[in-house]
Amino acid sequence: DKERRRENYRVRKEIRRAYKEHQKQRGQLVHCGRSCEAKSKQVELAYNRLASQVDRELYGVLLDAKDTKSKRSLDAADLKQAYEAKKKKVEENEKEEEDREMALEELKDAYDILVNPEARNYYLLYGMKPPEHMRHMSARSGGWGQEISLGVYKNRVILAWLDFLHDYIGLWGETMVILAALAFVLSRVPTALRQSQRLLDDMDWEASVAEIERSGRKRDETTE
Repeated sequence: DKERRRENYRVRKEIRRAYKEHQKQRGQLVHCGRSCEAKSKQVELAYNRLASQVDRELYGVLLDAKDTKSKRSLDAADLKQAYEAKKKKVEENEKEEEDREMALEELKDAYDILVNPEARNYYLLYGMKPPEHMRHMSARSGGWGQEISLGVYKNRVILAWLDFLHDYIGLWGETMVILAALAFVLSRVPTALRQSQRLLDDMDWEASVAEIERSGRKRDETTE
Protein backbone atom coordinates (compact mmCIF):
# COMPACT_ATOMS: atom_id res chain seq x y z
CA ASP A 1 0.00 0.00 0.00
CA LYS A 2 2.81 2.41 0.79
CA GLU A 3 4.49 1.83 -2.57
CA ARG A 4 1.21 2.57 -4.33
CA ARG A 5 0.87 5.76 -2.29
CA ARG A 6 4.42 6.77 -3.23
CA GLU A 7 3.68 6.29 -6.92
CA ASN A 8 0.45 8.29 -6.68
CA TYR A 9 2.29 11.02 -4.76
CA ARG A 10 4.91 11.30 -7.50
CA VAL A 11 2.24 11.42 -10.19
CA ARG A 12 0.37 14.16 -8.31
CA LYS A 13 3.56 16.22 -8.01
CA GLU A 14 4.23 15.90 -11.74
CA ILE A 15 0.65 16.79 -12.63
CA ARG A 16 0.77 19.81 -10.30
CA ARG A 17 4.08 20.94 -11.81
CA ALA A 18 2.74 20.61 -15.37
CA TYR A 19 -0.45 22.48 -14.48
CA LYS A 20 1.45 25.35 -12.85
CA GLU A 21 3.69 25.58 -15.91
CA HIS A 22 0.61 25.73 -18.12
CA GLN A 23 -0.87 28.50 -15.96
CA LYS A 24 2.42 30.40 -16.08
CA GLN A 25 2.61 30.20 -19.87
CA ARG A 26 -1.02 31.27 -20.20
CA GLY A 27 -0.37 34.24 -17.91
CA GLN A 28 2.38 35.45 -20.23
CA LEU A 29 -0.02 35.75 -23.17
CA VAL A 30 -0.98 39.30 -24.08
CA HIS A 31 -4.17 38.12 -25.76
CA CYS A 32 -5.98 34.80 -25.41
CA GLY A 33 -8.81 34.17 -27.87
CA ARG A 34 -11.89 32.02 -27.53
CA SER A 35 -10.09 28.86 -28.64
CA CYS A 36 -7.26 29.53 -26.19
CA GLU A 37 -9.71 30.11 -23.34
CA ALA A 38 -11.60 26.91 -24.16
CA LYS A 39 -8.37 24.91 -24.22
CA SER A 40 -7.33 26.39 -20.88
CA LYS A 41 -10.68 25.43 -19.36
CA GLN A 42 -10.21 21.87 -20.64
CA VAL A 43 -6.78 21.64 -19.03
CA GLU A 44 -8.15 23.01 -15.75
CA LEU A 45 -11.05 20.54 -15.77
CA ALA A 46 -8.74 17.61 -16.49
CA TYR A 47 -6.39 18.72 -13.69
CA ASN A 48 -9.24 19.02 -11.18
CA ARG A 49 -10.56 15.59 -12.16
CA LEU A 50 -7.18 13.98 -11.61
CA ALA A 51 -6.51 15.92 -8.39
CA SER A 52 -9.91 14.93 -6.97
CA GLN A 53 -9.04 11.24 -6.68
CA VAL A 54 -9.06 9.85 -3.12
CA ASP A 55 -6.37 7.28 -2.27
CA ARG A 56 -7.32 6.82 1.39
CA GLU A 57 -10.46 7.59 3.39
CA LEU A 58 -9.86 11.10 4.75
CA TYR A 59 -11.16 10.51 8.27
CA GLY A 60 -8.89 7.47 8.43
CA VAL A 61 -5.90 9.56 7.34
CA LEU A 62 -6.53 12.21 9.98
CA LEU A 63 -7.76 10.10 12.89
CA ASP A 64 -6.20 6.64 12.40
CA ALA A 65 -9.64 5.14 13.06
CA LYS A 66 -11.13 2.05 11.46
CA ASP A 67 -14.71 3.04 12.34
CA THR A 68 -14.57 6.46 10.69
CA LYS A 69 -18.35 6.95 10.50
CA SER A 70 -18.51 7.45 14.25
CA LYS A 71 -15.95 10.26 13.97
CA ARG A 72 -17.90 12.48 11.57
CA SER A 73 -19.48 14.46 14.40
CA LEU A 74 -16.11 15.82 15.59
CA ASP A 75 -15.98 19.62 15.59
CA ALA A 76 -13.24 21.88 14.22
CA ALA A 77 -11.36 21.97 17.55
CA ASP A 78 -11.23 18.17 17.74
CA LEU A 79 -10.07 17.92 14.14
CA LYS A 80 -7.33 20.50 14.71
CA GLN A 81 -6.15 18.67 17.83
CA ALA A 82 -6.03 15.39 15.90
CA TYR A 83 -4.17 17.09 13.04
CA GLU A 84 -1.50 18.60 15.30
CA ALA A 85 -0.95 15.29 17.12
CA LYS A 86 -0.71 13.28 13.89
CA LYS A 87 1.60 15.86 12.31
CA LYS A 88 3.98 15.69 15.27
CA LYS A 89 3.94 11.89 15.13
CA VAL A 90 4.79 11.87 11.41
CA GLU A 91 7.61 14.40 11.80
CA GLU A 92 9.16 12.39 14.63
CA ASN A 93 8.78 8.88 13.22
CA GLU A 94 8.99 9.15 9.41
CA LYS A 95 12.70 9.08 8.55
CA GLU A 96 12.53 8.97 4.75
CA GLU A 97 12.16 12.49 3.36
CA GLU A 98 9.82 11.53 0.52
CA ASP A 99 7.60 9.42 2.79
CA ARG A 100 7.49 12.24 5.35
CA GLU A 101 6.51 14.81 2.71
CA MET A 102 3.89 12.43 1.32
CA ALA A 103 2.36 11.74 4.75
CA LEU A 104 2.30 15.43 5.68
CA GLU A 105 0.66 16.33 2.37
CA GLU A 106 -2.00 13.64 2.83
CA LEU A 107 -2.60 14.80 6.39
CA LYS A 108 -2.87 18.51 5.50
CA ASP A 109 -5.15 17.66 2.58
CA ALA A 110 -7.48 15.64 4.80
CA TYR A 111 -7.58 18.33 7.50
CA ASP A 112 -8.24 21.21 5.07
CA ILE A 113 -11.18 19.32 3.57
CA LEU A 114 -12.77 17.95 6.75
CA VAL A 115 -12.51 21.16 8.79
CA ASN A 116 -14.35 23.14 6.08
CA PRO A 117 -18.10 22.28 6.19
CA GLU A 118 -18.68 22.86 2.46
CA ALA A 119 -15.58 20.96 1.41
CA ARG A 120 -16.42 18.13 3.82
CA ASN A 121 -19.97 17.84 2.47
CA TYR A 122 -18.68 17.80 -1.11
CA TYR A 123 -16.37 14.91 -0.17
CA LEU A 124 -19.15 12.99 1.61
CA LEU A 125 -21.58 13.56 -1.25
CA TYR A 126 -19.30 12.76 -4.18
CA GLY A 127 -16.56 10.61 -2.65
CA MET A 128 -14.01 12.95 -4.24
CA LYS A 129 -11.78 15.78 -3.08
CA PRO A 130 -13.30 19.18 -3.85
CA PRO A 131 -11.52 21.73 -6.06
CA GLU A 132 -8.58 23.29 -4.21
CA HIS A 133 -10.10 26.76 -3.97
CA MET A 134 -13.19 25.30 -2.31
CA ARG A 135 -11.13 23.97 0.61
CA HIS A 136 -10.20 27.45 1.84
CA MET A 137 -13.24 29.58 0.96
CA SER A 138 -16.88 29.58 1.97
CA ALA A 139 -19.11 28.17 -0.73
CA ARG A 140 -22.33 29.72 0.59
CA SER A 141 -24.30 32.31 -1.33
CA GLY A 142 -22.26 35.48 -1.69
CA GLY A 143 -18.99 33.54 -1.96
CA TRP A 144 -17.49 32.10 -5.10
CA GLY A 145 -20.73 30.26 -5.85
CA GLN A 146 -21.63 26.65 -5.13
CA GLU A 147 -23.41 26.42 -8.48
CA ILE A 148 -20.09 26.77 -10.32
CA SER A 149 -18.64 23.70 -8.63
CA LEU A 150 -21.68 21.43 -8.53
CA GLY A 151 -23.38 22.61 -11.68
CA VAL A 152 -26.99 22.92 -10.50
CA TYR A 153 -28.90 24.73 -7.79
CA LYS A 154 -30.41 21.56 -6.29
CA ASN A 155 -26.97 20.38 -5.17
CA ARG A 156 -26.38 23.62 -3.25
CA VAL A 157 -29.65 22.96 -1.42
CA ILE A 158 -28.46 19.43 -0.61
CA LEU A 159 -25.25 20.80 0.88
CA ALA A 160 -27.20 23.24 3.04
CA TRP A 161 -29.29 20.36 4.37
CA LEU A 162 -26.16 18.32 5.02
CA ASP A 163 -24.87 21.14 7.22
CA PHE A 164 -28.17 21.26 9.11
CA LEU A 165 -28.40 17.49 9.55
CA HIS A 166 -24.76 17.17 10.58
CA ASP A 167 -25.18 19.80 13.31
CA TYR A 168 -28.67 18.95 14.62
CA ILE A 169 -29.60 15.39 13.68
CA GLY A 170 -26.20 13.74 13.47
CA LEU A 171 -24.66 11.03 11.38
CA TRP A 172 -27.78 9.03 10.50
CA GLY A 173 -29.70 12.01 9.19
CA GLU A 174 -26.69 13.06 7.17
CA THR A 175 -26.29 9.54 5.79
CA MET A 176 -29.94 9.36 4.71
CA VAL A 177 -29.60 12.54 2.66
CA ILE A 178 -26.41 11.25 1.05
CA LEU A 179 -28.17 8.01 0.10
CA ALA A 180 -31.11 9.96 -1.31
CA ALA A 181 -28.75 12.02 -3.48
CA LEU A 182 -26.69 9.01 -4.56
CA ALA A 183 -28.99 8.02 -7.43
CA PHE A 184 -28.69 11.50 -8.92
CA VAL A 185 -24.90 11.48 -8.58
CA LEU A 186 -24.51 8.02 -10.11
CA SER A 187 -26.56 9.06 -13.13
CA ARG A 188 -23.91 11.71 -13.90
CA VAL A 189 -20.83 9.54 -13.37
CA PRO A 190 -20.69 7.83 -16.82
CA THR A 191 -20.94 11.16 -18.63
CA ALA A 192 -18.28 12.75 -16.43
CA LEU A 193 -15.92 9.83 -17.00
CA ARG A 194 -16.38 10.01 -20.77
CA GLN A 195 -15.73 13.75 -20.73
CA SER A 196 -12.60 13.30 -18.62
CA GLN A 197 -11.27 10.60 -20.94
CA ARG A 198 -11.84 12.80 -23.98
CA LEU A 199 -9.99 15.65 -22.29
CA LEU A 200 -7.06 13.40 -21.41
CA ASP A 201 -6.98 12.07 -24.98
CA ASP A 202 -6.89 15.65 -26.29
CA MET A 203 -4.01 16.50 -23.94
CA ASP A 204 -2.08 13.41 -25.08
CA TRP A 205 -2.68 14.36 -28.71
CA GLU A 206 -1.47 17.92 -28.14
CA ALA A 207 1.64 16.62 -26.39
CA SER A 208 2.34 14.30 -29.33
CA VAL A 209 1.96 17.15 -31.82
CA ALA A 210 4.32 19.32 -29.78
CA GLU A 211 6.89 16.52 -29.68
CA ILE A 212 6.65 16.04 -33.46
CA GLU A 213 7.14 19.78 -34.00
CA ARG A 214 10.21 19.80 -31.75
CA SER A 215 11.67 16.83 -33.61
CA GLY A 216 11.06 18.58 -36.91
CA ARG A 217 12.84 21.73 -35.76
CA LYS A 218 15.81 19.68 -34.56
CA ARG A 219 16.08 17.95 -37.95
CA ASP A 220 15.93 21.31 -39.72
CA GLU A 221 18.68 22.70 -37.49
CA THR A 222 20.84 19.63 -38.12
CA THR A 223 20.35 19.94 -41.90
CA GLU A 224 21.37 23.58 -41.85
